[in-house]
Amino acid sequence: MKKLLFFLVLFYTCSAQAQTITSNGSNKINPDFQTNKIKYPSADGGHFELNVPGKKGLEHININYLLSPFPLHDELNFMIGAANPIALSADIFDASGKALITWAPEKPLFRYYCKFDISSFPVGSYHIDVYDANKNKIKTIQFEKI
Repeated sequence: MKKLLFFLVLFYTCSAQAQTITSNGSNKINPDFQTNKIKYPSADGGHFELNVPGKKGLEHININYLLSPFPLHDELNFMIGAANPIALSADIFDASGKALITWAPEKPLFRYYCKFDISSFPVGSYHIDVYDANKNKIKTIQFEKI
């Protein structure tokens, strides 16, 4: 009985701690985590879901991404991936909507790592549109070149 009680208390304590997001010893909730956006001094990333029909109904695929190194000057490292191989592609646009770079890998992978030369881009706002296998836009990721 004591072992069962100990296990339940331990489980409750671990569950309660799992609900709290901490950073640098603080118990305050990180607002960036709630918006699915993570910012580091040298990188910017986040995640989003892609809903696709599956064998048992609609499947939710979590896709993570990371842009680095910040601040962006000459090179943009773009990592994107999911738990299972998935066909993705992307285009980089300037603020006027002009496509500057198109990226489409040859085969589906679970993680992609791309280096883009952005040294010729003028300082300003840009965005990456991410597409699924059918070329449907599934995410827009904003970034600034300094």
